[in-house]
Parts: sequence; structure tokens; C-alpha cells
Amino acid sequence: EDELIFAAEDEAADGLGADLPPAIGELRRILLLARLVRADPTRHAAADQAAGLARELARLLDHAETERLDFAHLGKLAPEEFAVHWQKTLEFLRIVTEAWPKALAEEGRLGPADRRNRLLIARAQLWRAAPPPGLVAAAGTTGSVPATADLLETILRLPRGILVLPGLDRELDDAAWNAL
Repeated sequence: EDELIFAAEDEAADGLGADLPPAIGELRRILLLARLVRADPTRHAAADQAAGLARELARLLDHAETERLDFAHLGKLAPEEFAVHWQKTLEFLRIVTEAWPKALAEEGRLGPADRRNRLLIARAQLWRAAPPPGLVAAAGTTGSVPATADLLETILRLPRGILVLPGLDRELDDAAWNAL
């Protein structure tokens, strides 16, 4: 979430991401996903069950977007010869593979993690094309989010870019330092 705050400040300062749709709000996202869950004829979910499933689907979407995963091959994870419950699960997940992208498009929004990724990618591209003249420091992040890792790599390659890693073992051997 801190990255999103910084990204929003950067966006306001230089117009980065102005061409991107805004992220869908969390409450709106849960309500839309719950509506999609309730619309699933195989589920018959009560409102509270639909809300709980919607929260879990939102977490799945966030994780997939953060890791830049594509749902295109989801159907291949459980071929038809596998148990019926796998097929039911895949049918249910059509909410995120088919219905959700349509709902987001109708809303004119992006998923929050997708938008964050796009902003981080845009920042890295901007800095690679036109490095900022001043010092750029990234501190306290390990780059566990792939888009953040890409931005950190860009910062490290800037003329005045530095990276401060948290908890770095300063007693690493030469091979580990070289790899780092």
C-alpha cells in the first residue's frame, strides 16, 4: 500500500499514469464480485457467503496481478479426466477468467495490483529513457513484487541511483557479493 501512496504522489507530480484508468475501489470490487458469485447458477450462495467468496476472489486477483500471472492456462490445470470437483472449481473460477474482466471494462477501472504494476513499469520506462538528474534512492524493500523488482533494477542502473537493502548480511562471501 505504501508503494501505491508513492505512486499516487508521483502520478500527481508528473502526470505519470494519467492515461491509465483508475483502480477500482475495494468496496465496489467486493460488491461486484459478490454479485457475480450470486449470479453463478451452480453456487446458490447467500449474500454473506457471496461476500466471503468475493473477498477470497479479490485476494486471488491481487496475487495473480502482483505476480503477473495469466489465467489463460487455468483450464489446463485440471483436465477433464480429473475429479468432478476440479471441474466445478474451474467453472466457478470463470468469474475471474471471464466475468471479472468484462465487469472491470464496464466500470472503466483496473484492478489495484494491476494499476500499481503499470505505474511502476511506467516509472521504470520513464527513468530508463530520461534518467532524473538527482539522487534516486530506494530503501527498505526487497523487491518481492516483480514490478517493484524491475523498478529497483532500473534505479540501480541510474547514474545517481542507490539501493539500500533491508537486513543485508554484510558478512557475505565474495561469490555471494558478486551475485548480489
